[in-house]
Amino acid sequence: MVCAGSVAKRPMNHAVDAGGVDPRTTPSRGLYRPDEFRDNCGFGLIAHIQGEASHRLLQTAIESLTCMTHRGGIAADGRTGDGCGLLLQMPDAFMRAEAKAALDALLGSALRGRYAVSKPR
Repeated sequence: MVCAGSVAKRPMNHAVDAGGVDPRTTPSRGLYRPDEFRDNCGFGLIAHIQGEASHRLLQTAIESLTCMTHRGGIAADGRTGDGCGLLLQMPDAFMRAEAKAALDALLGSALRGRYAVSKPR
């Protein structure tokens, strides 16, 4: 994959949004104030058309994130990200197997089949 950030680009003197709105020439209307216009990040979507899980799909998604360094989403240490990440389908069969093994080891079979998954703080 070739990252767009690796190609030299012409600097933009001003931002024009996807609808072609130039904040320098667009009058204020309603809640829209062109002087408060800011460029923003979007999102990418990568999916398998049949909904199949694939390590290749995950690798492509991670590689896509590495191409987005132009966002300034890297801390001064050059390693820490800004929280940008991937939203994935939970691997239910894997999580059930892991939960079963952990619960069986701790509690026996009393809670088998009932589990929750949480992101640590």
